[in-house]
Amino acid sequence: MAGRARGEGSASTAAAVARFVAAGLIAAAVISVGAYWVVSRNAVVEAIRNAQEIAAIDGRGIAGPALTDAVTAGDPQAVAGFDQLIRERVLSSRVVRVKIWTPEGRIVYSDIPALIGQVFSLGPQELAAIRSVRITAEVSELNRAENQYERAYGHLLEVYLPIQSQSAQTFLFETYQVYSSIDQDQQRIWAAFFPVLLGGLILLLVVQVPLAWNLARSLQKARRDREALLNRSLEISATERRRIARDLHDGVVQALAGVAYSLGAGSTKAARADRQAAGETMKEAAGVIRQAVRDLRTLIVEIAPPDLAGSRLEAALGDLLAPLADRGIETSLRADGLDGVDRETAAVLYRAAQEAIRNASAHAEPSRVDVVVAGGADFAELEVHDDGAGFTADDVIGRRRHGHVGIAMLRSLVEDAGGGLWLSSRPGAGTTIRVRMGREGAE
Repeated sequence: MAGRARGEGSASTAAAVARFVAAGLIAAAVISVGAYWVVSRNAVVEAIRNAQEIAAIDGRGIAGPALTDAVTAGDPQAVAGFDQLIRERVLSSRVVRVKIWTPEGRIVYSDIPALIGQVFSLGPQELAAIRSVRITAEVSELNRAENQYERAYGHLLEVYLPIQSQSAQTFLFETYQVYSSIDQDQQRIWAAFFPVLLGGLILLLVVQVPLAWNLARSLQKARRDREALLNRSLEISATERRRIARDLHDGVVQALAGVAYSLGAGSTKAARADRQAAGETMKEAAGVIRQAVRDLRTLIVEIAPPDLAGSRLEAALGDLLAPLADRGIETSLRADGLDGVDRETAAVLYRAAQEAIRNASAHAEPSRVDVVVAGGADFAELEVHDDGAGFTADDVIGRRRHGHVGIAMLRSLVEDAGGGLWLSSRPGAGTTIRVRMGREGAE
């Protein structure tokens, strides 16, 4: 059964960890998707910024200083020289088209000669750009007449900015850059970021899985401990019920049955006018009834202990010793400093004294039993000593095998309440049980 329980516990732990790992993988996937979206967006922004920087260098650093009035006037030789400059230093696998516009919409230069001299309407953004110093970038739709030579490239990133010619005239410098450059930048940034993200997620899982496993095992152990404690409580409760039933049957019930027989005999004698014998019978019956009442009171205290705090504990211990005195066993009770003993501590001390006195009466055949109970600011202590037969460790083991577990249950009760129990005994030298509750109880 224990092996099967451990197997079920391991399977349950593994299932819990598997669910944790699955949830972690889902979270990692969500984080990756979110990171990819953020990186993609930043890559587009970064690519547009790079395109603007390239256009600014090409327009203001290369094209503008070389743009002469002869070029803008359409002089073939000047345009050819300017065209060679643009092809050598501006056009590339990234920049596929260059156009230079007048504010009126006339193209004064393009790497497509057929466009030079043509006039097209400038859009609001182009007009705004030529009147300012800012650089504007957008994805070109390529559906306008002036874009007939760019449509073969698919999507292009159109960048334009104002530049100054050698004669300080303002023109609009426009480049078309392949949109795949944005994808390349996106892939480059993602390639640099992804290993870090993946490594971080893997490290997170590697660190958390052992923690999850330990947590799951701890929870499983706590559950097993709770179940064991519940089973133990049920066993103790059942044992206590059986003991109380046995005590009632063997003690109070038998005593009251004897009283019934005695009273029956007394009534017979009274009927025969043997008044002296009837009186003796009645007196004996009264004594038995008093003893039965004491036994019942003790059992009631066991079943539902009253508040024994303070001096009430001393009276309850006296009731435990009273039956021994009736059997001719000398008893003594010394109590000191009980005013500060609380209800819970008093209940544990009472239970310990009850078990010790019961064992002495049932097994030790003592001639004397002494009880000492004392309390202080932060402790309470009980000692029960009898001068009976005593016992050895082997005797204790044998009694446990036969189901006598009173001392073991008492020790558990005391330790659960934060105290400690010590037992000493030798054959022929009696037995001493000492219980200490409080700050130093478990030491």
